Amino acid sequence: MLIKPIYLYKFITFFTSLSIINPLTLLIIPIIGSLIILSYPFLLRNIKGLSSSTLKQNLGTLANQETSAINSLIEMPVIEKQNSNLKKIAIITSLINFFFSLILWIKFDSNYIGYQFITSISTLEFIQLNLGVDGISLFFVLLTTFITPIALLSSHNDIEKNLRFYLVSILLLETLQIAVFVVLDLLLFYVFFESVLIPLFFIVGVWGASAAKVRAAFLLFLYTLKNQCKRAKLRGLPKALITKLFKETY
Repeated sequence: MLIKPIYLYKFITFFTSLSIINPLTLLIIPIIGSLIILSYPFLLRNIKGLSSSTLKQNLGTLANQETSAINSLIEMPVIEKQNSNLKKIAIITSLINFFFSLILWIKFDSNYIGYQFITSISTLEFIQLNLGVDGISLFFVLLTTFITPIALLSSHNDIEKNLRFYLVSILLLETLQIAVFVVLDLLLFYVFFESVLIPLFFIVGVWGASAAKVRAAFLLFLYTLKNQCKRAKLRGLPKALITKLFKETY
């Protein structure tokens, strides 16, 4: 059954009128998905514990072998579906974030010069987070939210080792990339820009397809670190940077 254009227009109008359409939402959604993925096995274990205890109470007269056989039969389909459910959670999370970025694009006023959807967070005493998008960063945000579900779908049948941490790394990488494009402070831009290397290092080093994936991960990290040292006009090791900062401070 096809959706009528008027209903689709009302649906889009409803979402564009919400105040939650801002850059901060795009940062929070992958974090929520990561927390769900991390807590999913523990929730599943509690459910299995409740089901097994209920079986033991109802079938207390059975022998131990029969009870263990019944428990194994119950756990087998749950274990098989666990990885599939984790992948679905990550893909749905990335698609939701892509949908919100599309709404952000629809609400963006191309006639206005300057930052839009400015969000300021000053509840923490030690940091003040200022977020916003302009005509350039908006399309980088769209590109990030568009590529993330494609990356998850492309590795849907290939990644089985440490799947939970792989999905969390991808979602965390999406959050850091979006933060690079929407943050308005130069210091935080540098922090988020360098923080992208952390999940990227593990993605390349642990789940890379090449036999030299660990070497590639270290070369990627050291090459970026070397460029940062060059920008600071330090041609030596990172130890020289620490020594210079210590002498200038004290």
